[in-house]
Amino acid sequence: MVASPTPRQSPAERVSKQGSGAFDRYPFTYQRTNDQVVATFAAPRLPWVDTVIVAAARVVIDAAYGEKMENFPRPIPWAEDERTINAIKLAGTDYDYIFWPTKEATGDVKTVIFRRVPKGSVR
Repeated sequence: MVASPTPRQSPAERVSKQGSGAFDRYPFTYQRTNDQVVATFAAPRLPWVDTVIVAAARVVIDAAYGEKMENFPRPIPWAEDERTINAIKLAGTDYDYIFWPTKEATGDVKTVIFRRVPKGSVR
């Protein structure tokens, strides 16, 4: 079974928040629109290493959503824009967080996209 996001809201219903932070030596900026966050790692970019990506994701989730994550990640299939991608799920207290990195041609990660979904809605 492939999970899919909740329906998108109209521009009038959107709430935007911008911010920045850093994981180790990797600074990032983020933009949050409702339950979606796009985090951008400019320079240096994140290496394509699972443990680094997950650790950085925990920091972004804390900065953008205000929830500290201390649980284990779980890979899941996720339907996005009429395609299925390999995503990662972190279970939170009230919400679950689904995220996936975008690998650049250099092999590094510049962007990580996050979705906050109702707790238990993604298995």
